[in-house]
Amino acid sequence: MVLTAKQRKELHIAIAEYLRSNGFEAASRAVAEETGAELASAEPAGAGDVLEKKWTAVVRLQKRSMELEAQVKQLEEELKSSLPGAVRRKTDTGRQIPRAPHAKQLSRHRKPISKLVFHPVFPVVVTSSEDASVMVWDYESGEFERSLKGHTGSVNDVAFSSTGSTLASCSADLNIKVWHFENTYECTKTLKGHEHNVSGVCWVTGDEHLVSGDTLTHTHTHT
Repeated sequence: MVLTAKQRKELHIAIAEYLRSNGFEAASRAVAEETGAELASAEPAGAGDVLEKKWTAVVRLQKRSMELEAQVKQLEEELKSSLPGAVRRKTDTGRQIPRAPHAKQLSRHRKPISKLVFHPVFPVVVTSSEDASVMVWDYESGEFERSLKGHTGSVNDVAFSSTGSTLASCSADLNIKVWHFENTYECTKTLKGHEHNVSGVCWVTGDEHLVSGDTLTHTHTHT
């Protein structure tokens, strides 16, 4: 697979940040000089974790791929058994419905949770809440990672870009915030325009535009 120029740039930065976070300063500078990677003057919190997360994500996706292949094979067998003249095989519905006990319980929000989204690559989920917070969790370990603060009202929706490098959140404070989700986790933009509670947000057209809606069915498109 050939990486795009943006993907190569992000990979070079991730390698250099990983080396710097593990004490290999000379190697980090050498990589940055050779590749032209622009590193922050001060190491952002969690910057060295990006490469490790991507590495473990590959293993997780391989495991998931094997599970899906097994499911496809099972469905093919069930399809064959449903053909005319075939003996229908009883499906074990118990494996399809989540049952107690739960695998992990994530508890930190002070008010009801409004949305939960899975990161498209990393084993991470993001939750939004009426307590005006956006929280990031590692769902494999069940550990809380960080809180994204900036909204002053109930956060109603969150949405990842297709690559997971950017997160958008919208709130009753009439604002939409765009967060850099790979290195700094900082709010890079605050989008205004709604006059009522912003209820939903979604990335479209290859992540080039952001569509939002409010409680009076007004929609806005942001670039």
